Amino acid sequence: MTSFDTKYDMYPAGDVGVVEGEMNIPTRGVPSGDSMEFNTLDEPIKETFLRDLRAVGNKFYHVLIPREKSSLLKEWDLWGPLLLCTLMANNPASSFFQSVCVLGYCMFPVALSLVVCRVILFTTQTTFLFFLRLVISMIGFIWATFAATKFLGDSQPDGKKALAVYPICLFYFILSWLVVSHSNV
Repeated sequence: MTSFDTKYDMYPAGDVGVVEGEMNIPTRGVPSGDSMEFNTLDEPIKETFLRDLRAVGNKFYHVLIPREKSSLLKEWDLWGPLLLCTLMANNPASSFFQSVCVLGYCMFPVALSLVVCRVILFTTQTTFLFFLRLVISMIGFIWATFAATKFLGDSQPDGKKALAVYPICLFYFILSWLVVSHSNV
């Protein structure tokens, strides 16, 4: 053996034994006709794509014609929302991923207000501390909204800036409300 082989040899000298087995992931599914469990690791890409596309179409169908179907919650995915958000963000000035990046980074002030409010929750809660948490959360909301509109506002025409800012405000307001409404009770 060369010095490289001895330095990086994973097995001791001699017989290591037989290493064999299967990499099937046990599931609670109905076995297929050949009594093997369903496994997508060996599935061709085309079949995977078509299966996922059918699942997204099925979920869109259930949105258009709502029926109680708890199995849809068990088989969740993010392909449909990604498809819809990409379709709705069809703006040449900014792409969907640029918008998500900006909105994600601009959540930092809300996250900071969450940390400060969580520290305040370690003390005995009073009405004053609730209003202090409310003010801290609203500062985070205003800061995040201002930062996001500075980044994304310029990508919209002058007459539609308010229309573009509204969902951003709503998004950060809901997150800020979750920050302030959390309690230890």
